[in-house]
Amino acid sequence: MNNQPTTEDVKRQLGLGANSKARKRTRRMMWLVAALAVLVAGFYVYESRQAAQTTIHYTTKPAAISRIVTRVTATGTVQPITQVDVSSTLSGILSDVLVDDNSLVKAGDVLAKLDTTKLEAQRARSAAQLAIAQAKLQDATATGQAANAALDRQQSLRKAGLSPSVDMETAISAKQRADAAIASATAEITSAKADLSIAENDLEKSSIVSPIDGMVLKSNVKVGQTVASSLSAPVLFTLANDLHKVQIELNIDEADIGTVAVDQDAEFTVDAFPDRRFSAKVATLSFSPDATNGVVTYKGVLSAANDDLALRPGMTTTARITVKDVEDTLAVPNEAFRYAPLQTNVVRSRSIMSMFMPRGPSNRAKPKPAVNADGERPLYVLKDGAPERVMVKTGATDGKITAIIGGELKAGDDVIISSQTGTEK
Repeated sequence: MNNQPTTEDVKRQLGLGANSKARKRTRRMMWLVAALAVLVAGFYVYESRQAAQTTIHYTTKPAAISRIVTRVTATGTVQPITQVDVSSTLSGILSDVLVDDNSLVKAGDVLAKLDTTKLEAQRARSAAQLAIAQAKLQDATATGQAANAALDRQQSLRKAGLSPSVDMETAISAKQRADAAIASATAEITSAKADLSIAENDLEKSSIVSPIDGMVLKSNVKVGQTVASSLSAPVLFTLANDLHKVQIELNIDEADIGTVAVDQDAEFTVDAFPDRRFSAKVATLSFSPDATNGVVTYKGVLSAANDDLALRPGMTTTARITVKDVEDTLAVPNEAFRYAPLQTNVVRSRSIMSMFMPRGPSNRAKPKPAVNADGERPLYVLKDGAPERVMVKTGATDGKITAIIGGELKAGDDVIISSQTGTEK
C-alpha cells in the first residue's frame, strides 16, 4: 500500500491552495474596513465634543436715557473785531515816533510826525500868493471905482451935448478893463486860498494820528525812516480796537455748513491754554466759498469775550459749535449698528465623509437692507442668550452714541455691540 502524500496534500498543508488565498484577502479587507470605521468614529466623536464645547460670547450695553450734543468742529484764528492798518498819505522823513507796540491810544492821538520844513515853506509861499492876489484886487477895485466915476461924468456931459462920442467910448472901455481886472484878482485870490488850504492840509497830515481807540499791535517805523506815499503805501502801524472782545474767524467745511446757524453756542481752545475752554457764539456766516486744493469751506465768525486779555490776535483755535442738543432721549452706542450675528449654522463639519458627500443647497440667509422704506435701521438685542433683530429709527448722534426716536427698542434692552467664539472649560 502506497502512503506517500500527493502534491495537493502538500499545497493544502502549506496554505497554498486557491481557497486559502481568497480567505486571506477577505480577512485583510475586513481588517481594513474595521480600521477605517474606527478612524471615522473617532473623528466624529472628536468633532462632536468640539462643537459641544464651542460657545459665542456677546458684549452688550444697555439702551439708556442719555443727553446727546452734536457739534461741528472747525479751525481758525483769533482776530480783533476792528483792525486798522495806518499808512501815510504824504511822503517824507519821520522826525518823531510817539508810540510803540502795545501802546494804548485814543482816536486823534498822534502816532508819528513827518519833517515839516518843506511843508511849512509851501504854506508860507501860498500865504504870500494870497496876499499878492488880495492886493491886486484892492488895486483893481480902486481902478474900477475911478472908471465908474469917469463913465458917469461922460454920460452926464453926453446928455448935455458937451462931450464928444470918442470920450464916451474911452470911458466905457476903461470901465470894462477895470471890471476884468477885478474878476482876475478875485480868481487869483480863490486860487491862492486853495493852494494855502492844500498846504495847511498837508502840514496837518504830517502828523499821523490814530483813527480809533485801541492798542498798537505793531509799529513798523523808526525815526529817520523815509516814507514813500503811493497806491500801495506801506503799513506804518497796525491798530486794534478794544481787545476785551474778539472774534474767531473759522473755516467751516461744506459738509457741516448746513447745520450751522447764527447765534448757536460754541466753545474753542487755543494752544497757549490747552486745558481752558472759551465760550463764544456764532456771529456771522459767509455765503462766499473758499476753495483750496479742491476743498471748499465757508467763513464763519464767532464772537467771544476776552476780559483777562488772554486771547491774542493770530492765535490758532479749534472750535466746536453746538448744532443740536437733545436731552432725555433713548440712545445706544454706535458700535451696535456695525454688529452682525455670526453665521454658525452654515459652517460645514470638517469630516472625511464630507469630501465624498454631495453638497446640499446653502441655507445662508440673503442680507437684508441696512435701512428699510420707513427709514429704520436694524440692530440686535440679547434675549434668552441669543441675538434678536429689532428695527429702530435713529436721530441725532455725537459720534459715540445715537438717539433712538422710534422702533421696537426699549430702555434697558441689552444691545449687542460685538461677539466672539470661545471654548467652554
